[in-house]
Amino acid sequence: MSTSTHYTCICSYCSKKIRFSKEQHKKRVKCSNCQAIIRLLENHRIDIRKLLSSVWWVKVPKKVFFSETVGPLSESDFVDMYEAGSLNDRCEVKSATHTRDEWILFNDSIMPRIIEDARLKQAEDDRLKKIAARKEKADEFNKARLRRYIQQAVADGKISPEEDSTIESFAKKAKLDIEVVKQIIRNESQQLINKLLSDALEDGILSPDEEEKIVCFSNGLGIRFESNEEIEKSILLSRLAYQLNMKEIDEMCSIDAPFKLQANERCIATTRLEWNEIVQLKRPKGIALGDDRYLKNIVSGNCYLTTKRIAIDGNFESKKATHSSIQKAQINRDGIFLSRSSGKSLFLKFNAIYDVDQLTFALTVKRLLSDMPVQGFLPTEDFIPEQIIEAKLADQANARTEQANNSNSYAPRFTFRVVGDHVGDRAYWINKLRVNEPLKFIREPNNQHDENAVAVCNNMGKQLGYLKRDVAAWFARLLDKGQRYKVAVLRIRSDGCLIVAVYD
Repeated sequence: MSTSTHYTCICSYCSKKIRFSKEQHKKRVKCSNCQAIIRLLENHRIDIRKLLSSVWWVKVPKKVFFSETVGPLSESDFVDMYEAGSLNDRCEVKSATHTRDEWILFNDSIMPRIIEDARLKQAEDDRLKKIAARKEKADEFNKARLRRYIQQAVADGKISPEEDSTIESFAKKAKLDIEVVKQIIRNESQQLINKLLSDALEDGILSPDEEEKIVCFSNGLGIRFESNEEIEKSILLSRLAYQLNMKEIDEMCSIDAPFKLQANERCIATTRLEWNEIVQLKRPKGIALGDDRYLKNIVSGNCYLTTKRIAIDGNFESKKATHSSIQKAQINRDGIFLSRSSGKSLFLKFNAIYDVDQLTFALTVKRLLSDMPVQGFLPTEDFIPEQIIEAKLADQANARTEQANNSNSYAPRFTFRVVGDHVGDRAYWINKLRVNEPLKFIREPNNQHDENAVAVCNNMGKQLGYLKRDVAAWFARLLDKGQRYKVAVLRIRSDGCLIVAVYD
């Protein structure tokens, strides 16, 4: 190689670039900038730390004819041993780099170069760590920029060829690995689909428009929403809630019943349940609910919901309860509690937790008995205490029973998600809200976009957004009939979305 050919070395201590020729390769020189001793190696292309490394073995004499061999030691460990005074001229040392892998008596004269290499290696290690940290920081910055652009690109449910070209061009300039870019696109698409589904299920009502949008976005982005058994059942219940809310009771389909129906009576739904009565006994018997109340099993069999009653047809006994005798229906994980004004209150126990057929039956019961819209939420609490012996749990069950009997229950009748909260200064006013703070519903029958529009405002009249169009389609009718509700802040999600609670 001609002498005109030069290479570049980066000072491990101060990062100054130093040009050198082939003849100077591996020589020790003093950096003109920081005056540190370095070796001329092309460390801007290769990792030179292995070239600066050495492995040592030491024989430390213990008695006249015995010694202890210590090793393998790195050059820094060897220097530490020397500086600690553990090496003397009675010790033997060996290194493939410095002694050609032969044992020699230790001499202080070999240490300056070893110490120099150890310090140089440490300096090079620190330099490379700083470079890696800067690259990582730059990569994270570029990934964040790319992530924001991808969020905008997938917001409409697809990535256009122009957007795809922009993403590819940016990734190339930022030197981002293509697999990293693909993973960001998958993650952002997945989050978008999951958010669409979460928002759609937030109010327990899944409309065909919401479902179609989720499907279109999933197909456009090639991503399915993250699902599990619980989500699938929430979808089924929310879809059923929408269907029940959109139909008048007279429009519900009829099924056959094994008993004679009265005039103008139709059978709507059926499933297999366990019929229980809630009785008050002085002597313990059955499942304890607290306050001397017990769950008494009456019969198991096919339970039927008609337009006038709930009836069960068991092997040896049949039971019924008219709609007029039932004050309230409460859906629990383990069954349906029916609070009655006349006769014993009932608990229709499910055969399994989250059985779709039984939950469908329960939601239909609630819709028919209340003649009010329902929300398809999966129940989260059991009616029957897990441990019937402990008084505390029995008292909790009793409290739940009393709450179900109380028409002024603190549980909200509905929970709704507010949309349009990003318009104008609405996010500012939402951010000032507190949990349980009262709100107002304002009907806007002359709204040019939706005649069923229901605006949500704070107590000062500042508009916070609207109820979803699909919710307003049936809820506005209740308001127009004169039905009044108390509205309050249920919670504000981490993304700033407002969820309101509606009380009877």
